[in-house]
Amino acid sequence: MASNYAGLLADKLEQDGERQQARQLRERLARAPVALVSAQDAGHGVSLPRSLDIELVLPSAIQGRLNEFLQCVRHYDELARAGAAVPSRLLIYGPPGTGKTQTARWLAAQLELPLLTVRCDTLVSSLL
Repeated sequence: MASNYAGLLADKLEQDGERQQARQLRERLARAPVALVSAQDAGHGVSLPRSLDIELVLPSAIQGRLNEFLQCVRHYDELARAGAAVPSRLLIYGPPGTGKTQTARWLAAQLELPLLTVRCDTLVSSLL
């Protein structure tokens, strides 16, 4: 979907006379599938994050919310049968360096799930 929007943006840039920016965007789009394939291939050889490798120091309210989220994910089927299921997603936000990715790693380790992080700036030009 991002590739489609970026292609539309390139078309719009070209129509507005910004041919160099449109060309740069299209060049970046041409390289994006290679980056996606290599990221997907790399995932096959990557081990799951281990909770022993990750230490979080969080305020009790945030720790409680994360534990609640983990319980909801772990017991999703039972909650769904009871009509009380919540979405299995969590929005983590904040300025750089505050532990968002580390928290995501910790959550993935707790759930024994792989974690794939994607830097959107490597997939789509900064022109966006």
